[in-house]
Amino acid sequence: MKHLFKLLSLGVLAVSFSTLALANTTKNTIGWQDLRPEPVEVESPFKGLSSQQIIWLDSITRYETEKSHPNMTPSDALTAKAEEARQQLDAQKIDYNSIFEKRRQNAFQRQSATFLPNPKVEGLNGRIPGFVVPVEMDGLKVIQFYLVPIAGQCIHTPPPPPNQIVLIDYPQGFELEDLMKPVWVEGELSIGQTKQEIHIVDGNTQVESVYKMEALTIVNY
Repeated sequence: MKHLFKLLSLGVLAVSFSTLALANTTKNTIGWQDLRPEPVEVESPFKGLSSQQIIWLDSITRYETEKSHPNMTPSDALTAKAEEARQQLDAQKIDYNSIFEKRRQNAFQRQSATFLPNPKVEGLNGRIPGFVVPVEMDGLKVIQFYLVPIAGQCIHTPPPPPNQIVLIDYPQGFELEDLMKPVWVEGELSIGQTKQEIHIVDGNTQVESVYKMEALTIVNY
């Protein structure tokens, strides 16, 4: 009878594939870096500013940060520096509010990219190395799991970004020897968003992925 697997291992180490198989070192090897979309090219909002102008912007930023924090109050010295910075930038016709907004937009774009798949790997046949996070069992066999690049992710550390997780279906199942032992998973990679709650030793955790694979073979790394 199918049931969700409750992870019992407590001593998981941070073994990582983040620097292994990052690119297609062979025809059929899919690296974790390949799953990321092309880097988002954004123009720095500070382009063309002098070092002094950047220092003034920093004073305003520190003041606004402390002012908005519930347990902090800007000092008189910082308040005075921020006010002087505003006056200097206004006199030089530097729109610091627009600069701060552009910086926020850039940060949002970079963060959003961690949730996006790489369309270039859609339908790619190959193998990818990683560690198993069991999702569903059939007796003693794992039939569905998340493949992640670092041992312990989703178990004792937060899940990686959705584009660094692959949901693997393997109906015939395989017996998992050790959560610390990496495996090779071979099949066709597809793009598809999934989100589900899995049982772990400390309770439940929500895991989201933008990749799926129907595995053809699973072997030890």
